[in-house]
Amino acid sequence: MLISETHNLILMLPQKCGSSTLETRLHCIQTNLKNFKREQTKHVTLRQAQELDIFSQYPSYLTACFVRNPYDRVYSWFQTVKTANTGRKSEEGPRELKAKIANGVDVSFNKRRLRARETNKRLLEESNYDFNDFYKANPQRFNPATNFTHLGGHQLVEFIGTVENFEDDFSELCRRINLITASKENANVANPNTAILRNKNKPLYLEKYSLENIERLNNYMADDFTFLGYDSIKPNSL
Repeated sequence: MLISETHNLILMLPQKCGSSTLETRLHCIQTNLKNFKREQTKHVTLRQAQELDIFSQYPSYLTACFVRNPYDRVYSWFQTVKTANTGRKSEEGPRELKAKIANGVDVSFNKRRLRARETNKRLLEESNYDFNDFYKANPQRFNPATNFTHLGGHQLVEFIGTVENFEDDFSELCRRINLITASKENANVANPNTAILRNKNKPLYLEKYSLENIERLNNYMADDFTFLGYDSIKPNSL
């Protein structure tokens, strides 16, 4: 979550929906959330934000969120998890977290990160680092983007942009909050094709899925297809 008290903005940040780029571009207007612990302030869902009483503290702020085609989002998320647990990163990451914990730096936050890293590592090993085997066994590890935009079937976020139309939607967001100059820098973009205008219903990574996992994702991400305007793909049509 990103909050700007200077531009009256609450921006929800689902995983793999341009959150790093959004943070980079809007860093100049971001408010330091001193009243919240670090672990509460990035990928918090709408329900978690309500529990933290954030919306009642900023009742007049524009609420916004960027979303992404579920097929692309889940595969990209898996690749991020895999990269973090492969090669040097698989050793350096946990070592750095353990050092922070030992030095008393954001202890609860870093303990959670360490547990997540250890769990992801184990699950990746169990699936031989194969995407389809991993997703078949662990679809629940990828939460829907609608957890950041809707509650009980009702849209609570006023502005929803998409990764597929990122630049135009980002410009519209800036217009709504009266931000005249914003950075155009990108961050954590592995595939440059995700940063250009394209059809939101033609996912880049559909070929990575087994037919069984397409059906599985259709079920687990049903709300994203229902409420965010993405088309689900029927395996028997392929």
